[in-house]
Amino acid sequence: EFIDLKYLYVELQTSAYYNPNLNDDPENLKTSISNALTQYSRSIDVNKFGGRFKYSKALNIIDDIDTAITSNITRVKIRRNLRAVLNSFAQYELCFGNQFRINQEGKNIKSTGFTIEGENEIVYITDIPNKDNNGNLDGSGLGVISIVREDSLRNTVVVVKSAGTVDYIHGEIILTTVNITSTVKENNVIEIQAFPDSNDVVGLKDLYLDFSISNTTINMVKDTITSGEQISGVGFKVTSSYSNGELTR
Repeated sequence: EFIDLKYLYVELQTSAYYNPNLNDDPENLKTSISNALTQYSRSIDVNKFGGRFKYSKALNIIDDIDTAITSNITRVKIRRNLRAVLNSFAQYELCFGNQFRINQEGKNIKSTGFTIEGENEIVYITDIPNKDNNGNLDGSGLGVISIVREDSLRNTVVVVKSAGTVDYIHGEIILTTVNITSTVKENNVIEIQAFPDSNDVVGLKDLYLDFSISNTTINMVKDTITSGEQISGVGFKVTSSYSNGELTR
């Protein structure tokens, strides 16, 4: 009997490079990649308690789809859904069971939008790791959760500077007492994501691992070096292997 089943979702952001000389139908390649990852999501590795998402296996699945696929840059995100108690002061704790990557400037923890008492604008949560007097990471593996919003110029405006804590080592997020009045997502849900320190993700303890294909994005990128369009590499489209600096999910 399962009571209050807790899901840990794994999502991918994939940029798959392809040689148009071997296959000039990127949409067809994209569909093939999606179908193959869907098949992997149904394997005995994932979608279970104690499940393990194996990063290298996912990369090989993408590369082996077609000879036209020359490489891929794939980011892994982990997500849990917070179900808010609206119009009531409450505290929330989310355990991911996997270590978070620590960004010097924060913005590893991202969320979908919501509103809180006393603030009419849509707000989000973000993180700032603890630092020493010199502005370097203090080695504690801890940080502060803030509630923020964006202004018309997309500058970050702090609404609540200290709204909770994050334990990067144990993968835990705690929101101290807050009155959430609405959520952008249906069913009072706030999606909260993080980039893990390890791209292999494990569903520990009471967490049910779910490789979420519906929230996985696949971007096809023309490999202009392999195709011969850019022999010197000038103009080659580079994809970062690290998390973006966006504030929101």
